[in-house]
Amino acid sequence: MVQLICFHCFQEIDKELYICNNMRCASCNSEVVPNISGGKRVCPTCGKKVGFRICPNCKCQIPFDQENQKNIFYAIAGVRGCGKTHYMTVLIDRMKELSNEFEWNIQGIGDTEEIYRNNYYNPLFKNHTTLEGTDPLSIRKDYDVLSYRLKLKSGKTIYLHFIDTAGEDVRDIRGTSAIGNYLSYAQGLIYIIDPTICNGVSDIVGSGHGADTDADYISTFNSICQTIRSFNRIGDRKKIPIPLAIVMAKVDVLLREPRNQEEMSALLGPESAINKPRVKGKFDEENSYAIDQEIRGYVGKYSSGQLNRAAELEFRTSRFFGVSALGKDPEGKKIDEIKPIRVEDPILWLIYGKSTKPDLFHLW
Repeated sequence: MVQLICFHCFQEIDKELYICNNMRCASCNSEVVPNISGGKRVCPTCGKKVGFRICPNCKCQIPFDQENQKNIFYAIAGVRGCGKTHYMTVLIDRMKELSNEFEWNIQGIGDTEEIYRNNYYNPLFKNHTTLEGTDPLSIRKDYDVLSYRLKLKSGKTIYLHFIDTAGEDVRDIRGTSAIGNYLSYAQGLIYIIDPTICNGVSDIVGSGHGADTDADYISTFNSICQTIRSFNRIGDRKKIPIPLAIVMAKVDVLLREPRNQEEMSALLGPESAINKPRVKGKFDEENSYAIDQEIRGYVGKYSSGQLNRAAELEFRTSRFFGVSALGKDPEGKKIDEIKPIRVEDPILWLIYGKSTKPDLFHLW
């Protein structure tokens, strides 16, 4: 039997709970366990058809057709300061822009659009102000979940559930069960890194571009792997069957023309495969693979190589990407124009890549 999961608190839903929206009913706007009458779910008080379903744990709305979908979604994670919030904000806007090109329809679920507009889009795109780093759950007590329903031309439906996690939350998954469940239920993982994990890069591009100086990419990555393995009972001898996208963010700082020999060794330069446009309207495997080889080689050469080996040993399928949410350096906390670079690439690979189909090992 397929287990229904709430994609806000990421807990299993063990009973049907609805809202009665009959204004003449004593139970109006209240939580009710419906009766079945004539094949319809009705309020036990007034006998009228009930409204939307809610989660019995967190009381958030559940999409009306969730039980009829495979509930495929992808998780985003990374350490503090790597650019997750900007990436998430710009990616959502970019996916709306790509609706005509890829012939898909993307729509927010519940109050997602209101949260997105007020907390993310308006500050960045309208007020031209960079977004603050996300406080850990120990401070804010809750987190934003931005849930989108993506209907593809093929008829397939994918749910995109973005949680604006703090690096500390991911680093200590044991203390945040919802974050652990979020990562463990995912059918694909986007792990964001920062160019300054590479030796000497921060000296070239400036320390202001770097992530949290206490960030430990490998420990955080290994913690995520252990959580996924434990939750899904995947033994150490088996590789995790979901696809892994390792995304180097803020890559714009590496794409300029080198000015000296030192920069030549630490920058990708304008000839990078990232600057070569992809084929429109479909997933460009050739271009994506070229970027993968370039970024994979760069990270392996200019860092310790641990992340490359961990990705290879822990996941059955992995690919490296280079993106930039803002596309340029902000001036302090102000940025006059957003010029994203390749932010959609990881999602396109997860959706359309031939090597990204995971084993559906979850119960739901």
